[in-house]
Amino acid sequence: MQTTDNKTATLAEVASKPLWSHTKFYCEENVFLLCRALLQRQNTARLFAVFVSNLSRKVCFWMHSSEQDPSGRGPVVWDYHVFALSFKDAGCPFVWDLDSSLQMPCPAGSYISSALRPELILDSTYHRRYRVVEAHAFLAMFASDRSHMQLPDGSWQAPPPPYPCITSPGGDVMNLPLYLDMSMRESQGAEMMNQRELDCSRGLSRNLCGRRSWLRLATAQAPRTVWEMHGPSESII
Repeated sequence: MQTTDNKTATLAEVASKPLWSHTKFYCEENVFLLCRALLQRQNTARLFAVFVSNLSRKVCFWMHSSEQDPSGRGPVVWDYHVFALSFKDAGCPFVWDLDSSLQMPCPAGSYISSALRPELILDSTYHRRYRVVEAHAFLAMFASDRSHMQLPDGSWQAPPPPYPCITSPGGDVMNLPLYLDMSMRESQGAEMMNQRELDCSRGLSRNLCGRRSWLRLATAQAPRTVWEMHGPSESII
């Protein structure tokens, strides 16, 4: 991936260029490369990687095309999913989901209403939790040896990306499970947010970026902030 001196590219300009690699079923690596590209090409004031999962490893997304629903209209159940979330100045936040059929980037409010469908009452098995990681910390800490995609006989559940496995600058080779462990909660600064705040893109921007106390992320270990969502009265923990 090439760097550039253009630091003021618009979202539309960035989205129209092949700045990232996409390998199906490796969303965490896709978002890793996407975050790196966006930080290189764009003056993104705030950029985050968002891991979505739960204790049962079953989360629903709409507007995702898969073998479960090639049309992308019905819900697709993933064990986890990862997308990027960007904010620039006081403008609308955007979601970057490389596996979604929605526009990319997509205004956060539109993405929430179309892909997450918060108005639906889901069984507790499908209650979502979100781990939010500041992009610079994500790039500095994340590592994956892709072992989670290997079967006992060593074969792959899905073909791996063509590039080498991601290792952290500190030498870690696999810490993806720490990002997906939704039983861990931030020990300090955790705040609650209801669905009404999340539904509104303005509220999302205000709450995610305006509360430094709970947005403190680990700099030497896996991130700690976890949100929980499970219906019309969903909350962020």
